[in-house]
Amino acid sequence: MIPRYSRPEMAQVWSEQGKFEKWLEVEIAACEAWAEQGAIPQEDLEKIRHASFKLDDINRYMEITRHDVTAFLRSVADSLGEESRWVHLGLTSSDVWDTATGLQIREAAEILGSVGIVLNSNPIPMTCSLEEISATPNLKQKTSGKPLPLSRTETRTPDASVSILIST
Repeated sequence: MIPRYSRPEMAQVWSEQGKFEKWLEVEIAACEAWAEQGAIPQEDLEKIRHASFKLDDINRYMEITRHDVTAFLRSVADSLGEESRWVHLGLTSSDVWDTATGLQIREAAEILGSVGIVLNSNPIPMTCSLEEISATPNLKQKTSGKPLPLSRTETRTPDASVSILIST
């Protein structure tokens, strides 16, 4: 974002800080889904919900790992103890990146809507259901090559990947 052409709230959405905040939301939501399945102990989940990251650490780890998600995960692990082993369980880098980017797009669209900008003549509501998303071919998202499920309550085993939906 070019600062002089950006609203501060929009610049925040697309900033590095904003991106990693969304990544952390996705990681925590995945851990919550695993905990619902009994794969992550509740006491570990409570600690994970308070995880954080530091941009300086991510940048430092990037020079070592040359992988943005790995650098991010190392910084998050620094804020946790042994429970950090659950973070990123069953996820790929693309799962985190793509889901978080979708959250950023939704937040940016909400900002545009709040200032009266219409994105197209037949918009899909920001509060649409998974069924509506699934019925819209260009909005189908994939997780590890499989379409998102229609509910968060699918039966999964701890060794299977977990698909999540973050809704407001």
